[in-house]
Amino acid sequence: MTDSMLNYVNDESFDMGGEGNELLVLYEKMIQKMNYRLNPIKYALITISCSRQFEHIEESIKFLDEAKERMKGK
Repeated sequence: MTDSMLNYVNDESFDMGGEGNELLVLYEKMIQKMNYRLNPIKYALITISCSRQFEHIEESIKFLDEAKERMKGK
């Protein structure tokens, strides 16, 4: 399942259309809540892929810092 999610969030179609926040919504609704069940490395890769949907780099960095805090101890 983790590999499928990783492939999904890496799809280039998220870079072209839509509202520009589809991955962030997916992350908030599903991935973030499952982080303790996912392989930590793959969770990090998924998080990085989702962070590309932020308009400003500062928002992306904050998002990644928050994810890093959730991964402490893993």
